[in-house]
Amino acid sequence: MSVGLVIILIEALVLLLAGFVFFLYTAHKKKQLMTGLLTSLMRKVESECADRRTKFIDVFKKQGLADGLAQKCVDQLIDAEKSCVQKFASIQLNPSEDDISFFHEGVYELSAVLLSIADLSKSSAKIESVDAAIDEPVDGAVLSEADDIEVSLDMDDMDMLTEPEPEPEPEPEPEPEPE
Repeated sequence: MSVGLVIILIEALVLLLAGFVFFLYTAHKKKQLMTGLLTSLMRKVESECADRRTKFIDVFKKQGLADGLAQKCVDQLIDAEKSCVQKFASIQLNPSEDDISFFHEGVYELSAVLLSIADLSKSSAKIESVDAAIDEPVDGAVLSEADDIEVSLDMDDMDMLTEPEPEPEPEPEPEPEPE
């Protein structure tokens, strides 16, 4: 081998090594930046926890839940939110092949808590409305769940409906005459 060829190979090797070091450095900086952002996200979730707790308790009380039950629902909801954010952070820091499925589990847990709370508030609202509705007759008769309401979807009845009058089209403006 000639000396010129050896020098070119060494230069190519040095360039490849410099490129490899550059990519390692940028990946390390990117991971540090992501870690900092996720850490600030976790701090934000922790710091807003008390405010969110009071807002959620007020919302649940307005929906008619008892104080103890509202507190229990809020605790479950806040814990589910924290868990979801923690799983998101762990996936971002340590990506794997099953990224989406792991994050889906966190979102699923959060939505399951939300749905159970919604069902709980609906059932408490239904109990209150059923208690009020049982005492009040509707047009002199009391409806029960067994009563059927008949609805007709016959298209022949649609002919009797009047068609709305079409809106008049605006008149075009006259064009200016050329001079």
